[in-house]
Order: sequence, then structure tokens, then C-alpha cells
Amino acid sequence: MRMRVDRRDPRCVIVTMDLHTGQREPVILRHIARRRGGCAGIYGSTVTPGRVAVGDAVVLETSGSSYEIIT
Repeated sequence: MRMRVDRRDPRCVIVTMDLHTGQREPVILRHIARRRGGCAGIYGSTVTPGRVAVGDAVVLETSGSSYEIIT
């Protein structure tokens, strides 16, 4: 599988909420803002389809200003 990284994913407050209790923990979003520039994921597009499984190796390839993830 090969995936192109299109852009970073800015986080919203939902990452601060416990799914079971609904309680918020704002320290999580502050940590993401401080350490990750407010982003905690990526948006990407499939370049070459394939199967991905837990434990697969992941390789990040750079080409100029673009990135691809290969598993």
C-alpha cells in the first residue's frame, strides 16, 4: 500500500473528551498544540491500494516537498 500525505490534520476539542463519561481533559489539546503545532494526524490519498495490518512496517518517503507512506 502506498499513500500520499496531503496535509496535516488540525485537532478540535473532541480529543479532550472521554468517550464513556463525556468528561473533558483540556491538557490533551494543550499538549497537542504545544508539541505538534495543533495537529495530531494527516489527511492522505491512496496512491497504490493494498492491505495494511497491525504490526506492518511503515516507511516515510520524501520527494521534494511531498511525502508518501509505504507499508
